[in-house]
Amino acid sequence: MANSHVETVAFFGASGGVGLAALKETLKSGRQCVALCRTPSKLTAILPPETNPNLKIVQGNAHDITAVSACLLAHPGVLVDQVISTIGGAFVASKMTLDDPEVCQKGMNVLLESLKRLRKDGAVGQPHIIVCSTTGMSKFGRDIPIAMIPLYHYMLKVPHADKIIMEETLGLK
Repeated sequence: MANSHVETVAFFGASGGVGLAALKETLKSGRQCVALCRTPSKLTAILPPETNPNLKIVQGNAHDITAVSACLLAHPGVLVDQVISTIGGAFVASKMTLDDPEVCQKGMNVLLESLKRLRKDGAVGQPHIIVCSTTGMSKFGRDIPIAMIPLYHYMLKVPHADKIIMEETLGLK
């Protein structure tokens, strides 16, 4: 008998950039997708529901445990197969920082807490968690061109600190 399991992938940060590109490719592969969006109309304008039947959009924020939990269930009691997180903050030029300097670390904490609660409630599965981080923060030596050092170590100091904590929370550092 053939395996009829269709993978389900949850997306956090899917309405733009890397997350949107990953979502489009995942949909093309035939997998089921669940995307958390603060403003669903932003995503439905790009990926209309009538042409994307494998896409479920949940309105909410990656810092809201209820909304995140809703995205982590492929079926009642069964966790998604993968989680792709590409969340990030918006740059505020006047302050030279992000609108939320802890957006990634808070998002990862909520994601892990949601998984913990769902498992406690009986959900089964072991989702593979993929996060998009950045270059310029390697502990193994310089991973950017010399000309980029001022940008990476001064202008991007705040988002890099957030990404480092996110990675450490996930056990990547």
